[in-house]
Amino acid sequence: MNPWIFLAAVIVAIALALLIPRWRLRRAVSAHFPQEWVEILERNIEVYRNLPMPLRLQLRKMIKKFLHQKHFSGAGGLEVTDEMRVTIAAQACMFQLNRRGSLYPRLKYIIIYPSAFVVSREETDDTGIRREAARGLLGESWDNGKVILAWDNVL
Repeated sequence: MNPWIFLAAVIVAIALALLIPRWRLRRAVSAHFPQEWVEILERNIEVYRNLPMPLRLQLRKMIKKFLHQKHFSGAGGLEVTDEMRVTIAAQACMFQLNRRGSLYPRLKYIIIYPSAFVVSREETDDTGIRREAARGLLGESWDNGKVILAWDNVL
């Protein structure tokens, strides 16, 4: 095989690998914001109703970007709905209004439980004795790009 053709093929592959995700993101952000999502925001995000229109539009754009970039999954038998995704995205994006930069670049996954969940962890007490302890949690974040939430607490 001609090395120049091989080099050209590699360059094209790299260019496509870089451009396609950007194109998909632009397409997602420019898509219509569904009326059902507006109703979710008005119902679940109390402050949304009081935002001036420019901030509402900024928040909607950020929500679309967030939903495009993050993966949601249910746990404990919960099936994730648009209401859950939009509500969680809106709450996260409210902190980013009027700010530049990426939306939580290290966050990749949002795992949602129906309500408080129990985790078992090894703990060390004041005397240095280690033991297994179970705790009920409403949410937590992990270093590996995951956030875990209890849906009833999100609401």
